[in-house]
Amino acid sequence: MSRGGQVTRDEWAVADHGAVGEPGIAQKNRSVQGLLVSRPPGRHHHLTPVGKLRAPRLLVVLLATIAVLGCQAWLAGSASAETEGQAIVAAAQGIQSQAYPQQSFSSAQYIYCFDGGTTTGATPGTNDSDPVGTPTGGSFYSNCNSIGRTGFDCRGLALYAVYQGSGGAITLPTADAQAQYSDASSYGGSDVSLSSIQPGDLVFFGGSTSDVEHVGIVVSGTGDSAEIVSAVDEGTGITTETVSWFLAGFSWAGAVAIPGVGNTIGGAPSNGSFVQVSGSSAIYEIAGGAPLYVSSWSAVGGSQPYTVVSQQQFDSLSAVPSNGTFIRDEASGQIWVVAGGAPLYVAGCGNLNGCAGAVNIDVWDVQNAGDAASHLTPVPSNGTFIRDPGSGQIWVVAGGAPLAVASCSNLNGCPDPVNIDPYAVSVLDHLNAVPSNGTFIRDPGSGQIWVVAGGAPLAVASCSNLSGCPNPVEIDPYAVAALDHLNAVPSNGTFIRDPASGDIWVVAGGAPLFVSSCANLSGCPNPVNIDPYAVDALDHLNAVPSNGTFLETTSGSIYRVAGGSPFAVSSWSVFGGQQPYVTIDEWDIDNIANPAAHMNAVPANGTIVEGLPSDSYWSFTGGQRSPSSANPSATTVDDVGLAAFPEKPEASTPGAGPTSTSAAGATTVTPASGSTKTSTSGASAARCVVPNVRHMTLTQAKRALSHAGCRLGEVHRPRHVSRHHVLRVSSQSAVSRSRHSAKYPVNITLK
Repeated sequence: MSRGGQVTRDEWAVADHGAVGEPGIAQKNRSVQGLLVSRPPGRHHHLTPVGKLRAPRLLVVLLATIAVLGCQAWLAGSASAETEGQAIVAAAQGIQSQAYPQQSFSSAQYIYCFDGGTTTGATPGTNDSDPVGTPTGGSFYSNCNSIGRTGFDCRGLALYAVYQGSGGAITLPTADAQAQYSDASSYGGSDVSLSSIQPGDLVFFGGSTSDVEHVGIVVSGTGDSAEIVSAVDEGTGITTETVSWFLAGFSWAGAVAIPGVGNTIGGAPSNGSFVQVSGSSAIYEIAGGAPLYVSSWSAVGGSQPYTVVSQQQFDSLSAVPSNGTFIRDEASGQIWVVAGGAPLYVAGCGNLNGCAGAVNIDVWDVQNAGDAASHLTPVPSNGTFIRDPGSGQIWVVAGGAPLAVASCSNLNGCPDPVNIDPYAVSVLDHLNAVPSNGTFIRDPGSGQIWVVAGGAPLAVASCSNLSGCPNPVEIDPYAVAALDHLNAVPSNGTFIRDPASGDIWVVAGGAPLFVSSCANLSGCPNPVNIDPYAVDALDHLNAVPSNGTFLETTSGSIYRVAGGSPFAVSSWSVFGGQQPYVTIDEWDIDNIANPAAHMNAVPANGTIVEGLPSDSYWSFTGGQRSPSSANPSATTVDDVGLAAFPEKPEASTPGAGPTSTSAAGATTVTPASGSTKTSTSGASAARCVVPNVRHMTLTQAKRALSHAGCRLGEVHRPRHVSRHHVLRVSSQSAVSRSRHSAKYPVNITLK
C-alpha cells in the first residue's frame, strides 16, 4: 500500500506511525432512518432518528476538487481555480469519506462524538447528558472515550472545515453551534439569506435564533434544495442532505456567510507547510514543491497545522524537490541538498550560501530515498550536472555515478548545475561508484557511444541490436579516458550478452569467458546487452583473466590464474581460507585452446609464481617452469596445481661425456662424474614427467597429466558417493617427478 494513494476498504486500519497514520478509505453515504425532531435546548447538536425518511443523495461535489489554501494553482491544466468555499467543503468531505454511523464504528476512521473535533482533527469529545442509547441497552455511545474512538459533532466538523479550508485564517467559536451563529461577527461572518448562500457558508437549525442546535456546511445549491454536509448524530454519522430534509424536524435559524468563500485561492504550497490527502490520514511536508512523507509528528518538532488536498492536487505536486532545495534533519542538524531528486550530504555550508532556506524534514525520507512516499530518489537522475562552487569542478551524473567534466563546450555549457558539497562525491553519498549496468553514455563531439557493464564502458560500433541505444547520457570523453568513476574492465561475475546471436560471456579478471550453458550458472542473471565488437576488439576487456583471479567451474573445481593459465587449487586452506572467485562454465577449461575461452593453455612466457606451501619460486618459458629467485610480484599458486606443469630440463654442460639415446628417444649425456642428465635437445619434450595429482579433481588431474606428457590410466572410484561430494585424487600409481616414455599411463584413485 502506498502512503499517498487510494487504498482498499480493508487497508485503512494500518498502525498510525505515532500520530500520523496511513491513508484511509472512501465511504458512500449511508441511508438515514427517521424524521428529525427538536431536542431540548442546550448543547445538543445532534438529531434523533425516530421514523423513516428518504435515503440521502450522492455527494454532488467531486472529491477531486478538494483543496485548501494555495492548492488549486498546482492543478496542471486545470480549467478553473478553486474557491475558499470549495476548500471548506473539501475539508468536511475529507472527514465524511472516513466516517460511519456508530453502528459500524469498528469499520470507521471517525464516528459521531458529542463535542468532538477541533481545528486540526478529531477528538473523543465529552459525555452527552442526553445520550442516545446506553452501553447496556442501546446501540450508540455518545461518549467516544468509552470505546476509545475519536470523531466530530456538528460544531466540531464546522470548526475543523472552516479552519482548514481558509488555511487557518478563520477560527469559529468552539463552544457550540449557538455561539458559531450568534458570534459570527467575531470571525467576520455575516447574515445571508437562504437564497444567496454559497458553498462553504454555514446554515443553522433549531427552535429559534436563540435556540440553535445544529450547524451544517453548504455543499451546493440555494434555498430548500441546497445540500449541506454535517455531523448529524450517533445513528446517522456524517452525511449530506438537503435543507428541506432538516426542516422536516427543525425550524430554520439562519445562515452565515463565511468571508472569502467566493474568492479563488492561488499559489503553490510553501516550503515547510503540511498537507493531507483527502480520504487519507497520511501527512506530508512540502519541500521544493514536493510532498515528503512524515512518519511521525515528533520527527518534525511536534504536531503542526496541515491542510487537506484532493488526490488530483496531490498528484500534481512535483515528484521530487526542485534542484538546490536544502533539507535538514531537525534532530541531528544534518543537511542535504537535492540534486536530480537525490539528497546529497552537506558537510559544510561555507560555499553554499549557508544552506539558506533549509526545510526541516523527517529524516525517514532521506533514509528511505527511493520509497515512493519519500519523493526522493536514491541517486540523481541521468544528465544532472553537479558543481563544487569552491573549485568549480563539474560532474554529470550517468547511471547514478558522477563523471568528471573537463570541458562544457560540447555539453551545452553544462546548464543549471546544482551547487553541492564535494564531500558527497568523495564519500559517494547517494551516488554510485560507477554507472549502473546498461547505462549508455555518449561523447557529443565524436558521437561515440559506450554501454556500461560492470562499471566499464564497452564501445558500441552499432546500436542496431541495442534498441537504438536509448537515452544516452552526454558526457565529456575525458571521463572515459581518465576512467573517472568508471572501471578499466567489468567487475568479476558480470554477464554480457550479444542480443543478436544470444552468445553470453562471464567476466573473470577482466576477460570475457564464454558460457556454453547457463544451466549451472543461476541462469546467467541480469546480462548486459552489448555490441560484440567490444569482445572482438577487447575494448575495456582483457585477453585473459588477470593474475591472481580465482575461478570455480560448474563442476566444482577451483583454479587460480597466473599468466593467463589456470592452476588447480587442491584446498582453500593453502590460501588461508576461501577467497572471492568467479564461477565459470567448465567448457572454458575443457576447451582451453578455443579462443572463446580467453585463457592460455600454459602460462605466458615470463610469468613468475610462488608455490604454496613450499614457498618455491618459478618462472615460465614455453610452458615449462624453472626455479627463480624470490619476487614480490609473483602470483601465489597451489603446489598441487604447479606440479601439473613440467620443470624445464637442465642444459648440458661443456666437457660432458658421450651421449646415448634411450628407447624412448631421449638424448642423455654422461658427465665426467658419471651421473646422467637429460639434455634440452632432441626428444626431451616427448617424455612423461609424472606430476603430483593428489587432491586434484578428475578434470584437473587429467589436464595435469596431459600437460606433463603423460596420460590418464585406470580410475578407481568409491562405490558410494554422497550427492554433493567432490571426488579428488587420493593416490596415484607413479611417483611424482619420475620419468617415463611419452603418454605413460598413470592410474589414480578417487576419494
